[in-house]
Amino acid sequence: MLLKELRYVLAIHTYGTMAKASQHLYISQPALSKYIQNLEDTLNVELFHRNNGRLTLTFAGEQYVSAATKMLEIFEHLESELSDVQNAAKGRIRLGIATYRGPYLLPKVIAKFHREYPDVDLNVTEESAENLEQMLSRGELDIAIMNIPLSLPNLEYTPILEEEILLAIPPDHPKAELGIKKEGCKYPWIDIKNFETDSYVLLKPHFKSRQITNAILNTINFNPKSVIETGNINTGYRLAANGYGVTFIPETYVHNSSSSVQAKVFSFGHPCTKITLAVVYKKDSYMSKSCQIFLDMIKEFYMGADKTRPENV
Repeated sequence: MLLKELRYVLAIHTYGTMAKASQHLYISQPALSKYIQNLEDTLNVELFHRNNGRLTLTFAGEQYVSAATKMLEIFEHLESELSDVQNAAKGRIRLGIATYRGPYLLPKVIAKFHREYPDVDLNVTEESAENLEQMLSRGELDIAIMNIPLSLPNLEYTPILEEEILLAIPPDHPKAELGIKKEGCKYPWIDIKNFETDSYVLLKPHFKSRQITNAILNTINFNPKSVIETGNINTGYRLAANGYGVTFIPETYVHNSSSSVQAKVFSFGHPCTKITLAVVYKKDSYMSKSCQIFLDMIKEFYMGADKTRPENV
């Protein structure tokens, strides 16, 4: 009961509303509301301020969440250690992954992992990088796959892939033939200022990929004049592939795109623009053997993805 209580409070803190927390916990909203109310009555304190459906921590709630995070972390470490003592092929992995990476990474890697380690439970959370960092920090995830840099100081990472951010444009764009070979670039290089008047399709500001893109554009003093924002990186790529606007896309996404029509992609920047994908975890946290095996599979997947790329011209 105590562990359930801790997880309920942490979920409400993470998602900010009873509705979103109840969806994450797979219980009804009324049941969760009643549970928290009973908990507050038992403790004789209010853990949350209620304001038009939003819940924020009171001072007592902040103390509770701090202690709950430490308690869950101790329990999770013990659970992992005991599982490893019993059998490295058993256990549980709580994996977080940036939303747009899941569709092409997870089906291939999870299927292989499950075939080889059917007794390891794999729980997957797809969230924005910001939320994944918070969940890692509170001990709610074992590992997460996302781009760096990180925002929180109590996290560390192991790089698994350096990849380019590419400019994707419609295949029949009048400036599609301006790409040139350039030393240090895997793809034809193009001057992004050729596209000053184009419409851009970018991820919403809370996505780490958008934040990285903004930082990149600032370094080259480029500010798109017309921007459409989306919450799905696939939308931007498909719009570009089908003739509307230009967008920025990680190269491993291009390798694994299922779009029937392909955009043309180019290196840009000085001489190109790179980001680092990493496996992120909490500092000084225990990593189970099954988790380490899963990480090796992820690295193998990305190493294979890096050996192939689509034809561009």
